[in-house]
This record gives sequence, C-alpha cells and structure tokens, in this order.
Amino acid sequence: MPIGAIATIGSAAIGAISSNRAASAQTNAANAATAAQVAAAQRAREDQLRGVNRADTILENGGVNALTNLDRGMSGARDMLTNGYTGAYQSMNGGYADAAGQIGTGMANATGAINDAYNTQQGIYQPTIDSGLAASAARDYTLGIGSKPAGYQGFDESEYFQSQLRNGTRAVDSSAAASGNLFSGATLKALQQSGSDLAYRTQGEYLGNLNTVSGMGQNAGANLASAAGVQGQSLAGIQTNGNNALASLAVDRGQQLGNLTLNRGNALANLTSNYYGDRANVQTGVAGSRANAWAGLGNNLSNISLATGDAQAQGAYGIGNAQSAGAIGTANAINSGIGNALGAWQYQQQQPASVQPQVSYSQPYGQTGMGSYSGGLY
Repeated sequence: MPIGAIATIGSAAIGAISSNRAASAQTNAANAATAAQVAAAQRAREDQLRGVNRADTILENGGVNALTNLDRGMSGARDMLTNGYTGAYQSMNGGYADAAGQIGTGMANATGAINDAYNTQQGIYQPTIDSGLAASAARDYTLGIGSKPAGYQGFDESEYFQSQLRNGTRAVDSSAAASGNLFSGATLKALQQSGSDLAYRTQGEYLGNLNTVSGMGQNAGANLASAAGVQGQSLAGIQTNGNNALASLAVDRGQQLGNLTLNRGNALANLTSNYYGDRANVQTGVAGSRANAWAGLGNNLSNISLATGDAQAQGAYGIGNAQSAGAIGTANAINSGIGNALGAWQYQQQQPASVQPQVSYSQPYGQTGMGSYSGGLY
C-alpha cells in the first residue's frame, strides 16, 4: 500500500480518536453540570422544606397563641360582664331598699304628724266633751230621766246651789243678829224660806247651765269627730300614696332588672358570637396560610424539579449531540481516510511499474526507515 494511503488512514484514525475524546470530554462536562444542578436542586428542596416547616411551626404557634389570647380575653370579658351585672343588680336592689325605706319613713312621719295633730285637737276638745257628758248626765238625773252619775250628789249638794245658799244664810243670820233674834223661830223660818226661794229660783238656771255645758261638749265632740274623720282620710291617703309609690318603685325595679338582665344576655351573646367568629377567623387564617405555604412549597419544588429535569434533558441532549458529533466526526474521518487511501491506491495502480514504490512490508519499520524508493510519489 502506498505510504500516502497509510498516512491518510493514520490521520483518519487520529481524527476519530480526537472526536471520541472530545465527545467524551463533552459528555463528562455535561454529566458534571447535570450532577451539580441536581445537587443544587436537592439543596434548594431541602432549604424550601426547612423554610416551610419553620413557617408552618410559626403559624401553628401563632394560631395557638392567638386562640389562647382569645380564650383569656373571653374569660376576662365574661367576668367583667358578670361582675358589672352583679354590681348593678346590688346597686339597684340597694337603691330600691333605700327608696322603699324613705317612702316608709315618709309615711311614718306623715302618720305621726297627723296623729299628733289629732291628739292635739283631742287634748283641746276632750275636757269639754267630758264636761258636756257630765253635765248631760247631771241634767238628766236632776230632771229624773237618768241615773245618778258616779260622784254626783244632786242639785242640792252642787257647789252652784250651796255657794248661793251659804250667802243667803249669812245674810239672814246677819239681819237676825242685828235685831237680836239670831236663834229665834222667826229666824229659822226665814232661813227655810230663803233656802226654798233660792232652790226654786236657781234650779232653772242650773239646768240651763247644764244644757249649755252639754251643748259645748256635743260641739266639741262633733269637732273631734270631724278631726278624726280628717285624720282617717289623711292616714288612708298616706297609706294609699305610700303603697302606690312602693308599687311604682317595685315596677320600676322589675323593669330595670329585666333590662339589666336582657342587656347582659345580649352582651354575652355578642361576646360569644364574636369570640367564636374570631376563633374561626384565626383558625381559617392559620389554615389558609399553612395551606398557601405548603402549596407554595409544592409549586417551588415542582419548579425546581422542572428546572432540574430541563437541565438534565439539556445535559442529555448535549451529551447526545456531543456523542453524535463525535461518532459523526469519527465516521467522517474514517470515511475520508479510507476514501483518500483508496484514491491514492487507485492512482498508484494506474502508474507504470517503473514508478511503483519499492518497499518491503516484511521488514520492521525501524530497520528500513521509511522505505527505499526508486521513484514515484515519494
């Protein structure tokens, strides 16, 4: 075979080897780049997962703390409402008791004042009434139409008659003494006549006086009876007004207690509703945030996986291109070398024998050098 063909084939072999080495280098570089991207993606996944776990823990703890604070606030607000209701209830009952006590005191004071006024009038009228009653009894007894009053001795023993009788007796005795007939029968007879005349003359006056005193007693009794009627009406009015005031006070107290209880119930209902609403909002917010965090992690991991897959695909594509290029380059080099060698061989075969190169391929390459030529291409 001509030396040119051999050199051409050798050059093709060297080109094929170089193409293979270049393809192998590109393959190794692509594999290293892919491995680095995979490692970076794994670290990114781990960092993402740690971050989401940390955020999830923070969100969970924040939710627990928020719910704890809500529970504490709910308990404190309920206690404040209960204490406020209890204080208001006690104040209202105390106010009712004070007002009822004041009404009772006013009624007692008014009753006492009316009774005092009546007692004063009774103190004024009662002696006249008593005198009138005694005069009526004495008159009736004197006229013979009534029983003898206790302690009453009759007209003859009355001070009214006896005082005049004593005066008349002294006058007769003085006259008789002056004439020297003090103890005579005429004097005795004069005394008897004077007594009879005095009794006849003064009994009518006495009965008239008894009638006058009796009338005064009746008038005083009528006045006292009127005062008693006024007293009764006043006491009844005080009692009625006091009872009405107490009833109105009790109604007001009941309404106020009802409003207080209703307001407390509404406040507790609103507080409870807001409490559970706030709890639901906290739980919903925490759950939503945690879900968003995990969804974000999923998206990020998906993006990382997609990026890693794209990088691996690009690496594999690059490796394939490099290997394909190397294979194509090797094939092209070999084909080119074979073609060139074949062309050289065909060309030499077409030459005369005198120009054929003379080389022995049985001798070692180092002993013959590059060969002995008698002529030709070399």
